[in-house]
Amino acid sequence: HGCHLCCRVQNDSSMENMLAEEEFAYMKPLNQFRAVLLANHYDPYKRNWIARTINDDGTITISPVAYSPEYCIELIKYALTIDAEEIEAAEALGISPRFQLLSEMEILAIDYQLNRYGYARAFVACRLYRDIFHNGARYPMPEKPEVFPKRGFPEPVDVPFADEEYNDPFSGLRDLESGVADCEHVINKGGVLYSGGSGGDFFSVDEEAAALFFDFELDYALDKFNGSVVAPTAVVHYLHRMGIVQIYRGSHSQVDKMLRVANQVHRKGLRPILHDREALVFALSGEAAAGQMTLFNAC
Repeated sequence: HGCHLCCRVQNDSSMENMLAEEEFAYMKPLNQFRAVLLANHYDPYKRNWIARTINDDGTITISPVAYSPEYCIELIKYALTIDAEEIEAAEALGISPRFQLLSEMEILAIDYQLNRYGYARAFVACRLYRDIFHNGARYPMPEKPEVFPKRGFPEPVDVPFADEEYNDPFSGLRDLESGVADCEHVINKGGVLYSGGSGGDFFSVDEEAAALFFDFELDYALDKFNGSVVAPTAVVHYLHRMGIVQIYRGSHSQVDKMLRVANQVHRKGLRPILHDREALVFALSGEAAAGQMTLFNAC
């Protein structure tokens, strides 16, 4: 019911008391997952340090925002392993699985989000799904994760970001592959052209399309978008073309801005250092920002 993801309290006494009874022991991996989240919450190297949108002057803010791509991928590995092992345990008991952390629709939604921000290589969540559910890979969680102590983070700093390619027509929400084939579905909003369809009442993943993707399209898609040279934003356009993902009808300009940042991250080769504040500042400004202390001295 979500309690295994709640980090408002240090110890979930209610859950721990339940786990002491054999009837509820199957939920131990969920409690262990929560322990991993708590242990790493204040680790600066588990954070992504680049903002999701640029400033009006073309700079971008370096500050701790969401979890880092590497840590998100680590959590996906754990979650899918928990799901796979629960299916195995349920089959051994002759019952249906008692919980599921990530459905196929949610796996595709995760890939869409990661790729529209440029945070991970193309279809990383779907690759892990195939490795775990088709190829038998398992990623066990640490039994007693080392707790990173609570500490402050450095003040935000703005660094140069946008380059001469940033505002190119096809750096945002325009589907170059469809455009070259003269089959791009373009809409005009306020004099600006976007692809991706007209949108719906909310962001959504089509359940039937997701099922068909995993049944018939998975291997082809992972082969097509294999390798680090493929911009992760190509996955966004692909999922739009396939009718798998529909964006909110009022979010075209917002998604366009996200994709421009993502493509800039890809062009500058920043993905491997998104967790490293000092490396990002140096890569984008050429030197550490004046007056800024190093990460650990500032904490």
